[in-house]
Amino acid sequence: MFDGLNEETFAAYAQEKWSSNVHNLARMQVKSQLELLAGLVAEDIGGDLSVLERSASDEIPNITNQKKVDAQWLYWFRNAQERQELKSLLQENTLSSPSFFNIAAQDKHAIIAFVLRHDGLWMGLRLASAAMVDRKNLSAKLDKTWEREGFLTLLKNVSDHFEVGFGNEVVALSDMDAEHIEAMAGQLLASKESWHIGQRLSKDDVIAMGESLRNPLAEVFKQLIPFYKYCSWSKENDFIGAQKHIQEEKAEKRRQAGSYAVGDKVRITSGLFSGKQGLVESIDTKSNVRVKVGNMSVVVPSSELIPVKG
Repeated sequence: MFDGLNEETFAAYAQEKWSSNVHNLARMQVKSQLELLAGLVAEDIGGDLSVLERSASDEIPNITNQKKVDAQWLYWFRNAQERQELKSLLQENTLSSPSFFNIAAQDKHAIIAFVLRHDGLWMGLRLASAAMVDRKNLSAKLDKTWEREGFLTLLKNVSDHFEVGFGNEVVALSDMDAEHIEAMAGQLLASKESWHIGQRLSKDDVIAMGESLRNPLAEVFKQLIPFYKYCSWSKENDFIGAQKHIQEEKAEKRRQAGSYAVGDKVRITSGLFSGKQGLVESIDTKSNVRVKVGNMSVVVPSSELIPVKG
C-alpha cells in the first residue's frame, strides 16, 4: 500500500547526495513508492492514460543523467512503436548540440510526469529542449491564430494554480493571453530550456497529504491529458509533415530489404554486433533481416546492414 511520503523521502535528493552511489538503496526505495503511487493514479484516471507507456528515471548515477540523480521522475509518453518511428527525426542533433548528451527518454519526447525533488513535487506536461519533434510541431501549430485560440480555451478549463513557461521563467495562467502564446511559439524553437505547464506542491504539503496524495495527482493529470493531446506530435496532430518523412523512411527500408536475399553475406553496422559479418536467413514484412552470425541468429533492421562481396 502507498502510505504517503516523509522527510526521508525528500532527503534522498539533497544536493550533496546527487552523485553518490552510497544513496542508491534509499533512492531505489523512493522509486518503488512512487511507482506504486503512479499505478494508483493510472487506476483512478483509467483509459485516457492507458494508451500511453509509463516509465521512470534511473535512481543510480550514470551517463543518461550526467552521473547525478537530483530527482525521481515518473512519466507517461508515446509507445515504443511511435518512438521508433520518430527515431531518425530525433537524431538530427549534431555533436556540438547542447542537448547531445540528453539521452534520457524523458528528454526526447513530450511527457506527462510527476517529479520529486528535495523540496517538493512537480506535476505537469513537459517538452524538453531535445524533444524536437514535439516542440517544432507545437510551434508550427501555435503559429496559427485559430490554434492559439484553441490553446486559450484549454487554459480556461484547468486549475488557477497551473503555470506555463520555460525553465524558471513561468507565467500564471491568469496572465496568459494570445500575445503570450504567440511569443511562446517562437521560443519553442529558440529556447534551450524545457517548456512545461503544471503546478508544484511543497514538501510540507506533500507530507501532510499522506496516502491521499493520489487524489490531487489524479486531478491534475486529468486536466493535463487534453494538453498532451494538443501539444504532442501524432499522426493526427502533424503540423510539420513528419508523417510524410516516416512513410518515406519505411518505403526506403522496404527497398533496402528487397535488395537482400537468403544466403547473402552482410556486415552489421550498428548495435551490439556492429562490424560482425553473417548470412541472411530471412526477411520479414517490416524490413527486419534475420542474420546468422557464427552460431547465433540476430534480427537487424535492413538499414543497419551493408552487403559484403565475395
